[in-house]
Amino acid sequence: MHIEQLKEQFANPPSEFALAPFWFLNHELTDAELKWQINEMNNNGVRGFVLHARHGLITEYLSNEWFDRIETCIKEAHRLGMKVYLYDEDNWPSGPVSGELLKKYPEYRQSGLTASQRFQVSEGSSISESIDVGDGLVAVVAVPVADGVLLGLPQSALLLDAFVEDGVLDWSAPDDSGDWMVFVFTRIIMRGRTFFDGYLDTLNKDAVDKFIEMTHKRYTERFSKYFGSVVDGMFTDEPTMHTFEDSQTPFTPTLPSEFRWRHDYDYYRALPAMFADAGEVTAQLRCDVNDTLVHLYQQAFFKNIYDYCESNRLNLIGHVLYEGELHQSIRHQGDFFRGAEYMHWGGCDQLTDTTWPKPGVNGLNNLVGPKLASSAAHLFQKPRVMSECFGVAYGWKVSLRMLKRLADWLVAQGVNMLIPHAFYYSIQGQRKWECPPGEFYQSSFWPYYRYFADYAARLCSITTGAQHVADVAVVFPARSMWSSLSPDATEESNTVVKDFELVTTALRRAGLDFDIIPEEELIGEMSSFDLSHIASGERYKAIVIPHSTALLSVTAEFIVDCIDNDQNIILAGDAPTQFVLSGEAEWNDHDWSADLFAEQFGRQYDLDTKMLISRDVMEGGESAVMIPGVTDMSVDQLTEVFLDMAGSLFDPDVIIEDQDRQPITDIIHYHYVHGEHDFFFLVNTSSEVGYSTHISLDTIGMPSIWNAETGEVLAVNSYDYDGDRTLIDLDFQPGESYVLAVTTVPVSDSAIELDVEPAYSKVMELADEWEFTIDKPNALPFTHWHMETGQRGGFTGVNIYTTEFECEAELHIARLLVDGMVNEKIWHGSAPSNVSIILNGQKVQGFSEGEYLDHQIFEQDVLGLIKRGTNTIEIHTATQLAPSANLSNPVYLVGDFELRDRGGELIIVPPSPTIHTGDWAAQGYPYYSGTGVYRQVVTLPRATKNVFFRMDAPGDMAEVFVNGQFAAVLPWEPWAADITDLVKSGKNEIIIKVTNSMANMLLVEPNASGILGKVEIAITK
Repeated sequence: MHIEQLKEQFANPPSEFALAPFWFLNHELTDAELKWQINEMNNNGVRGFVLHARHGLITEYLSNEWFDRIETCIKEAHRLGMKVYLYDEDNWPSGPVSGELLKKYPEYRQSGLTASQRFQVSEGSSISESIDVGDGLVAVVAVPVADGVLLGLPQSALLLDAFVEDGVLDWSAPDDSGDWMVFVFTRIIMRGRTFFDGYLDTLNKDAVDKFIEMTHKRYTERFSKYFGSVVDGMFTDEPTMHTFEDSQTPFTPTLPSEFRWRHDYDYYRALPAMFADAGEVTAQLRCDVNDTLVHLYQQAFFKNIYDYCESNRLNLIGHVLYEGELHQSIRHQGDFFRGAEYMHWGGCDQLTDTTWPKPGVNGLNNLVGPKLASSAAHLFQKPRVMSECFGVAYGWKVSLRMLKRLADWLVAQGVNMLIPHAFYYSIQGQRKWECPPGEFYQSSFWPYYRYFADYAARLCSITTGAQHVADVAVVFPARSMWSSLSPDATEESNTVVKDFELVTTALRRAGLDFDIIPEEELIGEMSSFDLSHIASGERYKAIVIPHSTALLSVTAEFIVDCIDNDQNIILAGDAPTQFVLSGEAEWNDHDWSADLFAEQFGRQYDLDTKMLISRDVMEGGESAVMIPGVTDMSVDQLTEVFLDMAGSLFDPDVIIEDQDRQPITDIIHYHYVHGEHDFFFLVNTSSEVGYSTHISLDTIGMPSIWNAETGEVLAVNSYDYDGDRTLIDLDFQPGESYVLAVTTVPVSDSAIELDVEPAYSKVMELADEWEFTIDKPNALPFTHWHMETGQRGGFTGVNIYTTEFECEAELHIARLLVDGMVNEKIWHGSAPSNVSIILNGQKVQGFSEGEYLDHQIFEQDVLGLIKRGTNTIEIHTATQLAPSANLSNPVYLVGDFELRDRGGELIIVPPSPTIHTGDWAAQGYPYYSGTGVYRQVVTLPRATKNVFFRMDAPGDMAEVFVNGQFAAVLPWEPWAADITDLVKSGKNEIIIKVTNSMANMLLVEPNASGILGKVEIAITK
């Protein structure tokens, strides 16, 4: 793309680059509400959505009415030029068709295999034992054993099925044969553990065919004319081949025959090694079984759906269950890359607000997850890398600042399609607690959401369609995990996991970007002459092999070829002890050993001298380096090792240091190339610490800043060269990021001097007291109720809830918000719950669609019912062929008042016209979620230089006006704006609109809100 076209796309990104959130369709759907919400998205920069059936849905899933409502959404999106992505399930994980498939076809339930019984039998002895057949006997196998190790597999295994009759095994061990271990292998049908009381057999093509028939084909029948245009894809969510206990291994009825076909020996001969140590052949046997499982999973689920989508002009998008957590990823996916090959886009999930992982600590890994997705996209030439993101990220405390921090993190790992989790059709009742945060119209920051949406779209537009540049290829240790699991986690598998997490985290902290590479891509697509990946065009400066227990023999041969060609190979941990074959059972191949492999490495990193030293080996290459003791290192220690080694082995692509030339490990980068132009996305991952940096880039050209907040492109005048590298200094606020380009042609007539720190002639701190109003009524939640149960009016199960509040104000606005209850439905078309609300003895009637919080949280004006003094609210509920409605969520009174704490009780008082700098929650607004408007008049001298507005971090964001003119929206750092053109000599009106999170209201939690620190006007000399 020409640079001018790229600039235009960056300034005004098309809809395919915009945010496309999970839109939780979780209530009774109506055309009017759907259209209103779609237009609300579009008007705020959200140019797409995923139509996601979710908990709370009343409109029947996949009914004619459901498809009618979906058609309404598609047509409205088409009218507005938006993108639509279908979702292939009701809730998740994808496959059971809301449980209907499992009910109609129980034979398609997922199942596992377990060693349900083990018997030790001495030579010449007989055994007569009842057999636990579980949900089906798969095999009874006897294997010679000595000192706990199975001997002679696979040839030694004896199939004893013929000795089982009426559930009893009768068998005599041969004389003079030593001891035997008898395994009973049974099938376990998966029940429970999901919303559908089971899961689909994703290894079974017939089962997945039925899923396609019941879901995908029905959408195709209705909407195929929109496919490939407004409807751009089908989202599949968290499929897995393993939803049972870790002590089991996946099973499907076709597994034994497929195994025989692929490996030329019988499945039952390998099975004992999945559950016990079989000596040197253990790794090969386990790899053969896992290779077969992954092949079945890939072909039955991913390729099957991929082919269907491909034939119908749909992108198959989405993500699997577990990506970044290596142990869980291997158990649930076998090999991430096998499935990723048959997705149209790379895909991952980002959960919680964490970024940097903690190696060795059980938890989410939000570094490896997106890195796997982007690596797969690079290697398999996928055009996009999507991430479902922000799910359970700080819940209802979330802010735009946090969303930007998480988006920056993902884009820096190679993601260029963001699917926020989530936009709620409704947060009424329990819906609001189902995996928040919500980011839609119910959120207080929604009026400002476009600033984030446009920012994210620009980042996605500029990082799409480009060539990624990375220093390192990290070998994916799939076979090490396959060979060390039994099938539970073992000490060895835990070491593999910890080392992999250490290596990937430390590389990133050392400023070395990487792709994760499966062995198949190393040996099939990588050149041993220059470490270039033929299909993707990636060219690496080093291969890093994390601690491994097993590698393919051909991988070892490839590594030796690389070393012979003086390519950099880093063994970060112990050498592999087992070398396995990819398919054929050539059991006598002993060409490789751990010692022979280690012999290839001519140098090692010495922790004491922090230098590379020669190893005492005969033929080791100088470009091949071992790092001993990795698993016992901390992240900081290994980061330092990589920093030292990178400088010795190669020149890193990007070097980020402070002004004393010390490495900064918090700032990461993502380098990509558009034609002849280099782009670098630089992110300060620290939300607390800022840095003044010196950056060295391995390219030559003219630098420019591409401002993703505004779409502006500014040339940079302050830079230098050092040989073939471009040098530039940048200051980073906490969480700040830059898109920095180095181009071969000028890109802008406007320029910026980055190395000039302003000197100020005067800094004025504004006064502590402000005029103050709020942009919507204050909120008083009622959370403490007295409850009575009984029987009245012929109903049973009557509940009466009573509470009181004190009012000392003359109110002009008073509305009662009831979350659920008055409009709660049990099923589609049913009557609302039987509820009466009485305020001061008078029944409150006429509740209607809400405006304050959510359209389904109904409201009613109660101004005429409130009195000075004590007020009493009663809520009467009764059963009527359904459970009683209940107070699982607060009832709110909203109005023009403040709240004062008097002896532990909140009293309604008249609002004060002023407020002081500091938390508004402590000044009368503890449960208010919305915008507070601060006003102050300040006298300024005549200024001939630049004038800046500055403030400490607010709770949570600010919009600034000067003399009635818009100055800036400040949703994140830097909390400053140039107001030179807006100020005048003399009196100036400063208005700051501060918006907090939804935590105060929804969590009933007084979080720090408002102007929390100093506000300044700074005038340059």
